[in-house]
Amino acid sequence: MSVYQHESPWGILDPSLEQHAYFSKANEPTPFIPAILSPPRIQETHKVIVKQDKKLEKKRDKELKAANDMYEFQLQSIDKQVQHEKTLVLQDIEQKADFANRVVTSEGTRKRKHKSPTTDSEDESEGEEVEFHRIHLKKKMGRLQAISDRQKATKFKKYHDDDVPNQEELQHDITMMRQKCLKLWQEF
Repeated sequence: MSVYQHESPWGILDPSLEQHAYFSKANEPTPFIPAILSPPRIQETHKVIVKQDKKLEKKRDKELKAANDMYEFQLQSIDKQVQHEKTLVLQDIEQKADFANRVVTSEGTRKRKHKSPTTDSEDESEGEEVEFHRIHLKKKMGRLQAISDRQKATKFKKYHDDDVPNQEELQHDITMMRQKCLKLWQEF
């Protein structure tokens, strides 16, 4: 090779070729342009990079959409579970109230004959029997109502507290989902 010959992607250039674009009219070579920076290669690598970016972007979008769908599904399942537990509590309270009503109605219809403690004979006077039933039913209804009120208060308070979203828990859930999304984003 002579001093003025250069290797390029198109082969060895000879300075004696005046018609070649890389040489001036004075037959002096222009500065050497490496093959990496040649225009066709730059365009090809740019196209490849753009294609890879599009593929990665589609992949990232799919992953983010899947993560968001999973998060929404988890929220919906938690909502369904809370609703189901609420209905169970309400059914339990209704059953207990129904039972209390049946006890009250059965006590009112059933007639008891009480023996007086002094004579051991059955006392059949209607006035005393009705009065006894009223007192007995008032006591029983008072106990049942107190039990029912306590259960309602504790269960509704518990489930009401669970229904009201805690700001710290919500913030924690949001940060966890963001971290998961960022991890997925950084992996690709």
